[in-house]
Amino acid sequence: MATYGGTPPYSYYLFNDIPESHFIDSLYQGDYYVIVRDSNNCAFVAGPITLVDTDIDCLKFPVAFSPNGDGYNDEWYIENIHLYPKSVVQIYNRWGQLLYEKRGIEGYWDGTYKGNPVPTGVYLYMILLNNDEETRAGTVTVVR
Repeated sequence: MATYGGTPPYSYYLFNDIPESHFIDSLYQGDYYVIVRDSNNCAFVAGPITLVDTDIDCLKFPVAFSPNGDGYNDEWYIENIHLYPKSVVQIYNRWGQLLYEKRGIEGYWDGTYKGNPVPTGVYLYMILLNNDEETRAGTVTVVR
């Protein structure tokens, strides 16, 4: 069912008239109502909108980064690692030498080993989530 009308501009609200941007993310599973108000303060309420959590992996692993000090893409940042506070991030070189190890919430790899930049190349990462989920592994490329 489509609804038409109202006088632009429109404002969007979520959670009892708290203004929202055009993008809404990071919501928990549950029922939500969205309120649309026009310039005359007339309201349309859409909902309930039910969000259901899925088993889709929320961790995002960049395939490359460039730790060259230009202020852009200088660290290897795992998106949503904060959701796994007990996780351990490990980085190895091609010979199996451990170059970096920290808890996932303690920072990001800056492409160094013992304070010195690692060479351009491919490195192996292992993410030990320390829960019932499997260890994540893959490669990341350092580009200088």
